[in-house]
Amino acid sequence: MTSTDLTNWLKTYGQAWETRNPDAAAALFTEDAAYYETPFGSPLDGIFLLDFDETGLCRELREWWHRVELPQEQ
Repeated sequence: MTSTDLTNWLKTYGQAWETRNPDAAAALFTEDAAYYETPFGSPLDGIFLLDFDETGLCRELREWWHRVELPQEQ
């Protein structure tokens, strides 16, 4: 996969996410793909770990995003 291929994949993934289009998102992944989000612990600061097959479909995605929670004003 070239950097252009990755850029295009990420752009298409982003569009599917923003438009809430599950079919468009699913078309980017292999049939047996694994998708992980960290279920516990402190959020990390923005990691996208992607593994693609030889056809350019994602077979594994792991993402962690940094989130800062501000104290509520009283």
